[in-house]
Amino acid sequence: MMDLIIRNAQTREKDGRVDIAIKGAKIRRIAKKLNGKAKNEIDAKGNLVTPTFVDPHLHLDKALISEVVRENVSGTLTEAIEIIWNKKKRYTIKDIVSRAGRAIGWGVKNGTTIFRTHVDVDSIGKLMPLEGLLEVRKEYQDVCDIQIVAFPQEGILKNEGTEKLLRQA
Repeated sequence: MMDLIIRNAQTREKDGRVDIAIKGAKIRRIAKKLNGKAKNEIDAKGNLVTPTFVDPHLHLDKALISEVVRENVSGTLTEAIEIIWNKKKRYTIKDIVSRAGRAIGWGVKNGTTIFRTHVDVDSIGKLMPLEGLLEVRKEYQDVCDIQIVAFPQEGILKNEGTEKLLRQA
């Protein structure tokens, strides 16, 4: 038995409406009319069904950060970096999970189910941003895929300890 059959769907590849059978995370069959039932069925009513959207470049540890930091009064890059450093020193897993989770939720709601995020790994935030995003990935594992790439934002050579942290990540 299939997990899901989407009936009466329009796709870009097929002329006319089709049924789409899905088991697990894989499309198993597409045909004009599929016999049988599934655990769940959706009538697409002739609407277009497309593959998922992919967001290949995010920094979820910094998602919505402007809501929780002070304003950049001078508007300069130097002040912006200072503001972020101050926040990174005070990161909590709860804060990262909350902000990143909201961003992922918005993406999923709008059809994105594959995300690749870069996460700062450096001597300022240490591994806390990574730990927060690992928690978010676990929380959303049933609805989307989140790839996490350790990113040495402050540099490997100029930020002592970053290389070791990257190896741990």
